[in-house]
Amino acid sequence: MKKAGLVLVSSFMLLSLGCTCRQYVTHEEIVPLGDRIGALEKRVGTIESRLGDLEKKVDRLSPIAEQAQQAAKAAQDARDQAAAAAERAEAAAKKAEKAFELMQVK
Repeated sequence: MKKAGLVLVSSFMLLSLGCTCRQYVTHEEIVPLGDRIGALEKRVGTIESRLGDLEKKVDRLSPIAEQAQQAAKAAQDARDQAAAAAERAEAAAKKAEKAFELMQVK
């Protein structure tokens, strides 16, 4: 009878210690995960804030970039006009040279 009581008491103690250990292990696994999740949420918040700042900068710089593109197009148009004027000037110079040569021949 004493053996049966001893087995019963020891198995009860073992089960109660096992439950306590399971709770402790579960707690030890959950707390670090909660800390990690908290740190990740903080980082996500920081990244979202920085992303919002960058979007504001892009919105502010978009009109400036558009103006720069318009200025570049105007510069290309001016270059094309200057090249055309140079060609016309060369053609006029050749005509003047031919006219001068014809005047010299007479």
